[in-house]
Amino acid sequence: MLRKCEGMPLAIKALGGLLKSQNSTSQWRKIEQDRDIWNKVDDVLPSIKLSFKYLPSVAAKKCFAYCAIFKEDDIIEKDRLIQLWMAQGLLQSYDEKEQLCDEPLGENYLRILLNYSR
Repeated sequence: MLRKCEGMPLAIKALGGLLKSQNSTSQWRKIEQDRDIWNKVDDVLPSIKLSFKYLPSVAAKKCFAYCAIFKEDDIIEKDRLIQLWMAQGLLQSYDEKEQLCDEPLGENYLRILLNYSR
């Protein structure tokens, strides 16, 4: 898989973050065989697509997408970002078992996004 990244730092970073979050070799093989991701590795979009496609929930994907409103060099405080997600209604728990309030849920999604980006 590393060869498929063709030395692109963003692709390597996205791949590392994704593989770290996957628990089985079958999940790794699925990623390796995903033609949508590996067709244009030299472009930034597939690297972002790689991170986005394998996020664990729709809500995490919405929070990830929301971050696109910020400039690359913007410094965003954690609490402010979570408040913005709350204001947009992105942190509503759809799983009754979760029983998390919006702020802890926001911290959970932020942790997921950070893990996928490292």
